[in-house]
Amino acid sequence: MSNTIKSSQCTLWVHKRCSSIQDRIVANPNYVWRKCRGQAPLIDGRIVTQVDVDGTLLDVETSFCYLGDMLSAGGGCSLVILTRCCNALGKFKKLLPILTSKHISLTVRGKVFDAWVRSVLLHGSKTWAPTAPDLQPLWQNDKSMIRWICGVKPHDEISIDLLCARLGIQEVTAALSVLDGMDMSSDLYPVSSLSPIWRFYI
Repeated sequence: MSNTIKSSQCTLWVHKRCSSIQDRIVANPNYVWRKCRGQAPLIDGRIVTQVDVDGTLLDVETSFCYLGDMLSAGGGCSLVILTRCCNALGKFKKLLPILTSKHISLTVRGKVFDAWVRSVLLHGSKTWAPTAPDLQPLWQNDKSMIRWICGVKPHDEISIDLLCARLGIQEVTAALSVLDGMDMSSDLYPVSSLSPIWRFYI
């Protein structure tokens, strides 16, 4: 095989992406896979589990919270998106009496949702480089909250685009490119621009 090479120590075939070989693969009977040499990174993304700083051993964490977001040793934004979903759901539950009130129009509820829940959900999205699987929980959480606001059950055959139109907001994947990581609650949605009904609750 032109894209694999056999390790002489463990006798396993190693794909080029995992072989640390930059050039074209050629047969090498003395090749030793980096995992056999104990140099392979851990599955969670850490290269080492501990580092020595002036004689003190410090643990290398798999993830940590920084400014409200979770950073992962393995890179990517899946952990950040899951954290954003949890934070947005917490904000949504706090505003539930307003967002589900029948005395407030859907348009006003949509503005409240967009300003105070979506802004939490998409905060920092300018630094994301999401894949389709990364966006799946974001889309699912946003859809569930929108259905809850509109009083629509999951088995009701009403498209999410129609519900967003009722609320006067964009679908979350479209809003992701428009918001571009800005803090919508302070920049584009000042309190004075909201309905008097919403200003009453602030």
